[in-house]
Amino acid sequence: MSTEFNKLQSVKRRFFAMRNGIIADTMRRAGSPHRIVFGLNIPQIAEIARDSYGDVELACMLWENATTRESRLAAPMIMPPESMDMDMALSWANGVSGVEETDVLCHRLLRRLPFACELLERLVGEHSATYLTLRLAMNLLPTSADLALVLADKAKESQVRSEVALARQIKEEVEFLQG
Repeated sequence: MSTEFNKLQSVKRRFFAMRNGIIADTMRRAGSPHRIVFGLNIPQIAEIARDSYGDVELACMLWENATTRESRLAAPMIMPPESMDMDMALSWANGVSGVEETDVLCHRLLRRLPFACELLERLVGEHSATYLTLRLAMNLLPTSADLALVLADKAKESQVRSEVALARQIKEEVEFLQG
């Protein structure tokens, strides 16, 4: 008797097969926002995602699986930018948990959207200078340099170290781009 798995189960089985307990335990102790952590690194997650790229249904199922770190990181790698609309982009952006998830979402998906600059402006209107808006602005340099600098100036007063560090990095990048 052969057992068939649905798409989500197949991806999760691959996560399980590649799991690294030492890394997973370290991530949990460091305060991972996810209840389930398999301990895969980004290249491993990207390898698994590559096999399912373009599967919108699977990407959405993985994104909805907010308790599992690897699911949330694989979803933006699978979702094709042309299949995401503004409402879905806002929903995903507003649903991120943690710096790692934000980095992957912005770098692997949101910056590639045909309306990425408009999305950034909408997010700034809702959230001002948060890590997510700073990260997306950084990913959209040089097209969003002016807005990125405004956000970086606002963030220098932040109490969140990751926001302050990213604001500093944005300023350095814009200075470099402007020569």
